[in-house]
Amino acid sequence: MTVPTATHPATTARVIIEAKRVTNDTLTTGMHDQLIQQYLIPTGRRHGIYLVYWAKPEQWPGSPADPAQLSRELEQQGAQAGDELRICPYILDISHPQAAAAQNRRPRLAR
Repeated sequence: MTVPTATHPATTARVIIEAKRVTNDTLTTGMHDQLIQQYLIPTGRRHGIYLVYWAKPEQWPGSPADPAQLSRELEQQGAQAGDELRICPYILDISHPQAAAAQNRRPRLAR
């Protein structure tokens, strides 16, 4: 992704994004093996986003129940990449909102 920056003089900012579904087998290794080793280092880039598509476990069996804990683990992993790289993990909740609303509805009792 390349976007203009609001700096003077105007330059561009580039960031590489690696995206994974939370149930992907390589979720815990993808930040290092793919984002860093395959994309950032070969291109000389220093900034990356590790995007994880998360949904509630009842919608995606195998999803961790606590996305905040997953975020903390990925932030630690990003910090271990070293001072020369800046990796920002981002957990994107793509849970279907209607499914959650349907679970919260209670049937009305007939009188």
